Amino acid sequence: MACANDAEPLQLWWESYALGSDYSTYVMGIQLEIGTPAQSFSLRPSVYYDNVIVSSITDCESRSNQTCVAYCGGVYDFASSPTHTYDKSEDGWNGTHDTDAELGNYGYFNDDIAFGWNSSIAGFPFLVDQSLYGTPGVLPLGPDSAFLSAAVNSSSAPSRNWGLWTGSRSVTRPVAGLLVVGGFDTARVQQSTSTRFPTFSGCTACVVVTDLTYEYPGGSASLFSNSSQVLEISLEPYESVIDLPQHMFDNFADISQGYYNSTLRRLTYPAANPPLGNLSVTLKGGYTTVIPAEELFTPLGSYNSTGDYDIVNSSVLYGEMTSLNSAGPWYWGIPYLTMNYMIMDYDQKQFSLAQAYRDDFDNLATPLINPLCTPTVSSKVSPTASSSGGPPSPPGPHSHTGAIAGGVVGGVAGLVLIGVLLFFLMRLRKRRLTRPQEPSPEQVSPPANEKEFARFSSYTDKSLTEKQGNINELPFTPEEIHMYPNITAPVEMPAYRND
Repeated sequence: MACANDAEPLQLWWESYALGSDYSTYVMGIQLEIGTPAQSFSLRPSVYYDNVIVSSITDCESRSNQTCVAYCGGVYDFASSPTHTYDKSEDGWNGTHDTDAELGNYGYFNDDIAFGWNSSIAGFPFLVDQSLYGTPGVLPLGPDSAFLSAAVNSSSAPSRNWGLWTGSRSVTRPVAGLLVVGGFDTARVQQSTSTRFPTFSGCTACVVVTDLTYEYPGGSASLFSNSSQVLEISLEPYESVIDLPQHMFDNFADISQGYYNSTLRRLTYPAANPPLGNLSVTLKGGYTTVIPAEELFTPLGSYNSTGDYDIVNSSVLYGEMTSLNSAGPWYWGIPYLTMNYMIMDYDQKQFSLAQAYRDDFDNLATPLINPLCTPTVSSKVSPTASSSGGPPSPPGPHSHTGAIAGGVVGGVAGLVLIGVLLFFLMRLRKRRLTRPQEPSPEQVSPPANEKEFARFSSYTDKSLTEKQGNINELPFTPEEIHMYPNITAPVEMPAYRND
């Protein structure tokens, strides 16, 4: 499909950004600024949601409550932004109208936003969570995403299709992720492994797991009870864990020799004798991913008084497996997606997965971006971009040095080209914030005394502008799972507690 405009694919880094009243708190996410003057947020991308969701400043009492601000990924103070507007109901609001906007305790706002290098939109619609306890902010990538539509309509991105690598949350080898709206990063994609899957109405990234095996030194064991069992999952980058049915979670605990901590609701392991097994995942159709031990078992940590994420007990590791959902579907997040590159093509009603190159290219070169639409004649897309419509077949492994050297056609011309490339590399390096070495906030659950962030609501009630496939094609019946508190009238916001 032809690109909607002449914009280059929009690159949004998933890394640490400074938040809080004095910008001393660093939180992993994708940066979005809201209001005038700008209030910074670090949001988690979500395939399910269609509206930007942020927490209210009343959830944290003030922006100086660094621990709360870090957990929420920033808080919105509408009183400090004269450019905001507010609607009491969804009726007069121009965001995406769907089940989630109706069920939660939300405020319907519009305000100016800024993102990327120099993109800005006036009067952008978003939701402010007013559930009293705050939630990590959401950057929506769903099929009816107000953010994707606004990015295209403002000529900040060429299409609503996108490519995403979540990065790695490994404590020993953390790597920043990258969302590309209207394109994808060919440097991260292992071409030979690329596999396409259909999208479904209300369940955009649902797939079926046919084999789930824990492979440890000297042996292996399946988490399934029998060879005919399968597991229907929804791939969701917002989630920081892998959710399993209770019996499979119990099997994993037995095989990996984990101890269940009821307060953390996680399996724990002694760091002095860490589990060394990998998790092999095979999807229907044969696509296989192996999640290594360093992504399955991570150190325990929490937010400190300044909002930074610290390892609080270096003697203990915890497993990135949970069993919080009794009915399904089960959501699989970063531990699985960090091993894969995901390309969403809403035009073709499909998405693709490919094994990701997970090296840290930060000090080597810029991403190699291809568009996910056919550029117009006057398009500004770089020469490396593909001109084919739909999700192009990702190229194979790239040598950045070779890519640069291949463009040199002569001695003088080659030196000039290299000089230009180095200039833009230095500009990119100066643009990006320096990431601290502390582990990511996404490696920890909310404090035990806080309520869980609401699990995703009913699939079947979602009002899509363009239906994608048929939910009846899925081998399971989605159920409504809703945990928002039943708050129908404004109440006084209590102080945030972390006891």
